[in-house]
This record gives sequence, structure tokens and C-alpha cells, in this order.
Amino acid sequence: MADENETERDEEETDDAPPAAASGSDDDGGSDDDGGSDESAAPADETGDDEQRARLEERELKRDAEQQALEAENLRDDELPIAGLLGLERWVQFAFVALAVFLVYVTDKLVTFGWEFWAEPDDTIVTAIAVAVALAATFLAYQNDRVRDFATEVVTELSKVTWPTREETWYSTLVVLTASFIAAVYTGMFDAIWSAITDLVYRV
Repeated sequence: MADENETERDEEETDDAPPAAASGSDDDGGSDDDGGSDESAAPADETGDDEQRARLEERELKRDAEQQALEAENLRDDELPIAGLLGLERWVQFAFVALAVFLVYVTDKLVTFGWEFWAEPDDTIVTAIAVAVALAATFLAYQNDRVRDFATEVVTELSKVTWPTREETWYSTLVVLTASFIAAVYTGMFDAIWSAITDLVYRV
């Protein structure tokens, strides 16, 4: 009887004990839970990496844009004497040509005026003297760095001026003509009325 009771107790204990497979499944479930947590952590890391990559790309784009802007400015500065001033240089030269023509005219008048005190001036000689003086003065002025730089700066500043279009010029001309006409009519009427009043006063 004692043996039978012990066997029954052993059977009951084995029945009450949890099965090994279940514990293994619990362990597996725990591992699955851990794996799930790893998988949830992995996307978070990936999103963080994506954000860092996006930031790095933005920084690189900004650096590239700044570098391109600097290169463009340097290119403009480098091209100013060559390409930019090549178009403007002709205007500088035109200014010196105009200066030469002006000096020819002024020198011709001065030489003629001075020569007339002694004798009748010879036009050929006067013209030759005027041309020689004008060419020499213009050449010296062009070779002078200060004068040439001044002329270049003037032409450069004038090139930055925004000139009005044809429509703007036309409208501005109409406005000026209309204002001038109104002012002329007003002044004429005022003059006529004032003349009539003064005539009445003087007659009395």
C-alpha cells in the first residue's frame, strides 16, 4: 500500500509540473520578444541614420552653393578687366578720342587767336599744330594711370545705370509736355488777367 501511495504521489507531481516543451516555448517566446524589440530598435537606428545622411547632404549642398557663388564672384572679378571692360574699354577709348577732338578744336582757336596779333594765320599750320598738341595731350592722358583709371571708373558706374525703356521714355515725355502746357496756359492766363488789372488801374 505504501508503494502504491508513493507511485500515486509521483504521478500527481509529474502531472502538476509544467511541461518542458511549454517552458521551451516560453523561452522561445521570450527570444521572439527580444527579437521583436531588436527589430523595433533597428528601424529607429535606420531613421536616425537617414536623418544624419539628410543633414550631411544638406550641408554638402550648402557648401557647394557657397563655393559656386564664390567662384562666380571671382570669375566676375577676373573677367571684369577682360570681358566686362572689353565692352566698356571701347567707351573709355571713345572718351579719349572725344577729348582729342575737343583739344583739336580748342587748340585751333587758341593758336588762331594768338597768331592774329602778329599776322594772318595759316590754316594748314594751325591745324597741324592743333592736331599735334591734341594727340600728344591725349596720349599722355591715356598713359597716365590716374586719368585712365578715373575714366574706367566713370564708364563702369555709367554701365550700372538702369536706363529707361522706350515706353517709359515716351510716357515721361508726355508727362513733361502736358505739365509744360498746363504751366504755360496758367502763366498766360495769369499774365493776361494781371495786365488787364494794371491797365484798369493806370487808366483810373
